[in-house]
Amino acid sequence: METPFALIGRFLILTGLILILMGIFFYLAFKIPGFGKLPGDI
Repeated sequence: METPFALIGRFLILTGLILILMGIFFYLAFKIPGFGKLPGDI
């Protein structure tokens, strides 16, 4: 049997990974539309 602490830890790890993936996705979504022509903005 797993302890509730282990279940909470796994849940937090999965949530963290999902948040990181979402952050990367939104970052790329905002960067790529102007990828071909950057208006002097890095």
